[in-house]
Amino acid sequence: MLLVYGDLSGRVAALVRARPNLIARLIVAPREAVHAIRAFLHLAPDASKLDAEVATIVNDTDPRDLLRAALPECAPRLYRALDRLLPSKKALEKHLKTRLGELFALEYDLLLYDVTSTYFEGQAERNPQAQRGYSRDQRPECKQVCIALVVSRDGLPLGYEVFAGNRADVTTVEEIVQKIEDQYGVADRIWVMDRGMISEENLEFLREQQRRYIVGTPKGQLRRFEAERRRSQRGGSDGEQSEASGDHASWARRQWTGSAIR
Repeated sequence: MLLVYGDLSGRVAALVRARPNLIARLIVAPREAVHAIRAFLHLAPDASKLDAEVATIVNDTDPRDLLRAALPECAPRLYRALDRLLPSKKALEKHLKTRLGELFALEYDLLLYDVTSTYFEGQAERNPQAQRGYSRDQRPECKQVCIALVVSRDGLPLGYEVFAGNRADVTTVEEIVQKIEDQYGVADRIWVMDRGMISEENLEFLREQQRRYIVGTPKGQLRRFEAERRRSQRGGSDGEQSEASGDHASWARRQWTGSAIR
């Protein structure tokens, strides 16, 4: 991977290794690190044409490639280290949430929740969570795991969980909401989820503690709304139709966007 820098690869790698704080930035905030490296090269007392060329390359290079160039064996080492970090997962999440909030003035009043998946080439026999399920990658023949992720309105992660590959999205909502509340406390936040997360049971759970939410309406429910609206319009006078439609719209809004959101 050092080849991405051509003849300047050694200079780039030496620079990053000489400034360990840049390696940490590359992991936590890669784009910020790239700008920091570029500024350092331009402002260094002994800046030269070579440094300027390196700065340009750094600025135009994927931060992940920069990290690989600085530490050629970093990817396998980082992956192996994750197993040792796992027992401290909750503490690390809380620390990063606090630190990133301080650095970037983040707000956590609105949280977006979704589930994705990643599949394995092979049998993945040593991973009990690797199961065949709904494949977002169009690879139903492969085993996979589901990754549930909660992010802030700015897209920065607040927490995650890994679920079995055959677990339905709708069954994860209560567990994830409870995890965030246990970890960070019950706050006046708004949950945003797509229609794949929604069931009557989940809506009832969200309402129990007067949680606020914005969710996508399932297509079947939209069809039911439309059928009820048409029946109400056919069944009464103009005044009755207007009142029925208004009542229906009000009920739908309460159901699918939370009673406290207007």
